[in-house]
Amino acid sequence: PPPPRAAAFEDVMISSSISEACAPQISRSFINEDLMIRQNSFQIPMETRIENIGLEKVSKNVEVKDLPNLTLENFKYTLNDSPQYVKNIHNAYLAPTEVNTPLESAYLQYLCEKDKDGNAKSSTFYIHVARYFYRVLCVEDYDPSIIKNITNKIISNTIEISIQDAQMFRSVAYFMLQSLAMDEAISLFKQVEKLNPGEPHSYLDLGLAQFFKIRFDDDFKDFDEEDVDVVEAKKKLYKDSIANISHVLTHSWPSRFNSIEYPTLIWLNWIVKYAKNQGMGDLFPYDILHKDLYVHDIGFTLVCSMAWDTDKTDIDHHIHEPDGSHVYYGSRESFNGGRMSRDFTQGYGPEVYVIAPRKPGYYQIKAKYFASHADSPTTGSTSVVLWKIINFGEFDKEEIQFEMVRLTVNKSMHDVMTAVIKND
Repeated sequence: PPPPRAAAFEDVMISSSISEACAPQISRSFINEDLMIRQNSFQIPMETRIENIGLEKVSKNVEVKDLPNLTLENFKYTLNDSPQYVKNIHNAYLAPTEVNTPLESAYLQYLCEKDKDGNAKSSTFYIHVARYFYRVLCVEDYDPSIIKNITNKIISNTIEISIQDAQMFRSVAYFMLQSLAMDEAISLFKQVEKLNPGEPHSYLDLGLAQFFKIRFDDDFKDFDEEDVDVVEAKKKLYKDSIANISHVLTHSWPSRFNSIEYPTLIWLNWIVKYAKNQGMGDLFPYDILHKDLYVHDIGFTLVCSMAWDTDKTDIDHHIHEPDGSHVYYGSRESFNGGRMSRDFTQGYGPEVYVIAPRKPGYYQIKAKYFASHADSPTTGSTSVVLWKIINFGEFDKEEIQFEMVRLTVNKSMHDVMTAVIKND
């Protein structure tokens, strides 16, 4: 019988079995601490192998905690929409051997799939596989450092084999943000800026990545306030972030990006307020922006931002509020105080929903993939990029979630996220 860890995914198991051809090749393999070298070798003790690859020691009899329904639903959606090689990897995860843990079995199957059908030179292959591992490791509650190590090593292959494709760089950078690899994300967004300096999102994405490095990177957590080098690095990152986002507001852009200023001002005021809250003083760029654009006490109960990684694409952002009110491009304001920004029918969005009054309950966040005229062969399709921020502007209470979801079926509505607003 499958071990409990695999049994947690019985309802999403794919019927096809692991490739018979792969079994002889990987049966006596192990993965070294680099997670990228496959070797044929004599068997070594499981405990040693697990330590070598940096994974937690997992007994095959360990009980798995209950899976959140929303997370499992997202996992099902991701898996059902995936190519066969991802399903093969999932089957390997569900059927670990006596020697290999579920994660090791899945990783070895990935190495086997990599050798097939030109996958080793396919950016799409690595993006699909990295997303699978990210999802399954999150659902299984692995340590974030393990998630970051494995998934980023897989997806970084795209950089080595790809031509200078801005959409691919942007898609990989979003993935790096999701796994909290901030330096890698910033580096990739800088490449996007060089390739596409005529698009406002090149600067907006880079500025937000720089801000999130300040908030979530270990370099700036619990550091010595008297460490001059760290303090100066933090100040520079704030200034760079604000400069990049302000650039969106001080320059003219093609008409398909009209109204990008509204969501940009929300992000700018949020960053300035956070910096002031952290004792950095007032960093609003008065020298280039009018003082009336500064909202000192910006705050919302909920902010949901939806952008996408493919130009000339129309994705509609829909919010269903707790009382059933439906806010979208055709009905941009609700009786509850919810408001949706303008509808972007080209470009990358973002479409932003905000609500200030506290209306407790479940907010269903949906995306309708209406049309795309610029799917890239390097990434395969369009991904929506979602920011959900509860208690926006109340930094001691903020809940921030960043998510990427692939969309492939035109004119189809997708459930992508849920926000739960509680009573004070």
